[in-house]
Amino acid sequence: MQTVKNFVYGNNVLRSDWNNTPLEDQINEYLENHPGFSVATMSMLNGTGYREVLVVFNVREEQSEKKPFVKNSSDKKVKRND
Repeated sequence: MQTVKNFVYGNNVLRSDWNNTPLEDQINEYLENHPGFSVATMSMLNGTGYREVLVVFNVREEQSEKKPFVKNSSDKKVKRND
């Protein structure tokens, strides 16, 4: 699975604020907070008063999510002919 996130340095028009945290620090912090993510690709936009990076992250799924649900055999009722 993949997800996309944008990071802005400078004038962030979408949030009407100024972000002076370097882009590398923003991306590294995001990766530290999301250990299952890895960078697939990046694109940088240079505008007047800002730089924006669009990052595509690969998301590793947890092993427990991949396992199919299997009913326990004790849940099945068996009719006996005694």
